[in-house]
Amino acid sequence: MHSDQHADTRKKADRNMVRKSDQA
Repeated sequence: MHSDQHADTRKKADRNMVRKSDQA
């Protein structure tokens, strides 16, 4: 359960990073 939540947060951060890179 804890690991699953951590993975979700990492995925969200990864998506945010990709979006930022796309904007740049």
